[in-house]
Amino acid sequence: MALRPQQVVLAVALVAAVALGAVAIADVAGADGIAGIGAESEPPRLSVESVERLDVGCADDVATYASSRTGGGSVDRVGFVETGDAAANLSVATERTSPRGARLSAFRVYIDSAAADERADSDPTANGSDDCRVGIQYRVRLSYEPRSSGPLSFGDEGTRVLWLENGEYVGCSGVAEGSLETECARFLDGGGPERTWANGTA
Repeated sequence: MALRPQQVVLAVALVAAVALGAVAIADVAGADGIAGIGAESEPPRLSVESVERLDVGCADDVATYASSRTGGGSVDRVGFVETGDAAANLSVATERTSPRGARLSAFRVYIDSAAADERADSDPTANGSDDCRVGIQYRVRLSYEPRSSGPLSFGDEGTRVLWLENGEYVGCSGVAEGSLETECARFLDGGGPERTWANGTA
């Protein structure tokens, strides 16, 4: 049976609508093929805002307290790193270890003393003695930029930060929403995700 002109126009319109709907669904699914996951324009970022040397000296005299705080768009930590040199310089680097689109944004923060590493090769006593472990009491502040908002909700989200001093694991801090967990407990013996996705230094 031949289609009337009005029926032909209606059929073409329906085909066009279905095609546009398929394109829209594909765009929402994104590169990961999961609705909402690939729709973000930028992943979360953790960058170094400031590094302070609070005190220098023997650990027994200087390392009197330690703390960490996460929230309000910033991550703070006060700690002591053994350097073997009162004049050592500290470097801080951040590394994102979670893939793009992950609900738990995972990072590692490296606090390193270049002077301690350089002296260790030539001077086996560079790290001080049993009576005085020379080091620096420091405060690090990091700024956290959450992921860009996509068209769909991500549900519960969280942030986890692993802290390492001169390559040694020293702590974990983070926050999580709802049923999502930071999983800090599984890093008590050190280690962390092997893959690096992004980093920054200061």
